[in-house]
Amino acid sequence: MDKKGVFSYLIGDSYEIGKKQGQELSIIDGIEDILFKKDIQKNDEIDESIQLLKKYYPSLLDELKGVADYFKRKVSDMKFLDSAYLIAGGCSLAAISSKKTIDGKPYVLRTYDLGIEISDFRMCSTNVEGLLSHSGFSVNFFGRSEGMNNDGLCITFASCGLPIGNEIGMLKPKISGFNFMVIIRLLLETCCSTEEALDLLKTVPIASNMNLLITDSFENTAIVETIDGNIYIKNSKNSATVLTNHPVIEEAKEAQNSYLNNSLIRYEILNDKLKNQKTVKLEEIKSLLKTNYPKGVSMLDYDDYFGTVQTILFDIKDKTVNFSFGSLAYNEEFKLKVGENLKMLPQDLCLPNKVYGNDFWGMKEF
Repeated sequence: MDKKGVFSYLIGDSYEIGKKQGQELSIIDGIEDILFKKDIQKNDEIDESIQLLKKYYPSLLDELKGVADYFKRKVSDMKFLDSAYLIAGGCSLAAISSKKTIDGKPYVLRTYDLGIEISDFRMCSTNVEGLLSHSGFSVNFFGRSEGMNNDGLCITFASCGLPIGNEIGMLKPKISGFNFMVIIRLLLETCCSTEEALDLLKTVPIASNMNLLITDSFENTAIVETIDGNIYIKNSKNSATVLTNHPVIEEAKEAQNSYLNNSLIRYEILNDKLKNQKTVKLEEIKSLLKTNYPKGVSMLDYDDYFGTVQTILFDIKDKTVNFSFGSLAYNEEFKLKVGENLKMLPQDLCLPNKVYGNDFWGMKEF
């Protein structure tokens, strides 16, 4: 599939942003089949999703209405509202405090590992009237997989165990609620600090099993793990805090007692290079992102939905985002000020595939 890396600058009220995105996306072949369902029979789950958005996130619902109106369709026909789109992949995350880095700046790194055909390859700066501005990669166009807002709140995500959804190989959701990509965008657009984000997370229904690494401009860092509607929170005072795709909070481990072998390997790689060293240089942080697994966290198994589709390094102090489409080992690095525009042509992608073998997918118990 011939995909390009693109940047989208979104500004205005929610409905206007929706219509703008409709116009931007309209150039994609078959976009209406991607965005809208062919079967438009009444669906109670879709009605429930709309009611949840009305209650907790009306601005996103207005944005979706703008998209639907551009295509002269009903918002209830949009696939984004379907719980089948609770898609999540492998990820590696780390928050590094200013006490750890040679340059005295706090950073957050993340890789997002998935398949090519279900990835947007789209970095967005989003400025909705009345909400906080943020920059991050889109998921299914209207959600976010991570981001930082103009108050310095930074949120990164990894699935916790097997992802939730209605696709083959995914676990069925145990409760009705929002998926990760809606939760992350909601936090980025409405919360100024880690404390505010934690308070909000305790009030909204969450269907995804996810790991969140949250930090803010004051370097208040927290790990949040959600499993089957239950939420587990742990504040971190470590100079480096690492998450991959398994739970690390003891109560969460009891709720999900197995994990992928490769998740632990990536966790140990990051801890060895970040947590267990007295200090780290920016070049050493980037080297982790540029180095292929199993020595780094650049992943290449795109055919099995485990290739790095986006790489990000957030500079919390300067509120900048260094990113690449795909692995930083093979693709150009860009720098963006949070919430601002970036003049960039669609980027060709270098996504070499490598199969890791059966051991990579092995399951272990805590």
